[in-house]
Amino acid sequence: MRAVQYFMAVKVGERVATRAQQRLLNYVPSALVAMIVKEKSDGFQPVGEEDLFAVLPVGADEYIIALCDAEGYAKAISTHLSKEETEKTVEKMRRDGIQEFSGRVILPV
Repeated sequence: MRAVQYFMAVKVGERVATRAQQRLLNYVPSALVAMIVKEKSDGFQPVGEEDLFAVLPVGADEYIIALCDAEGYAKAISTHLSKEETEKTVEKMRRDGIQEFSGRVILPV
């Protein structure tokens, strides 16, 4: 039963994460699908439909932008961006009505 639940979560999660990747590509030059499922106490679930952005530092003046669900699961992530690129991207995302995620972002290991 758990294998079937996982398979269904993967199918839905792939669709949701790919949509998030496509949306992120409207703002950044390159983006990758990150997480497609989340494991909960009652089994596996696809990542959520919500698109909230988060900015994550990855080095000196380098960042990635993630599109997360409401629980912080990163569905899509950008490649490294400069501080200036990040600021311009965030400004445009806010202008387009995408809200910022303020909790802990969960990235693939």
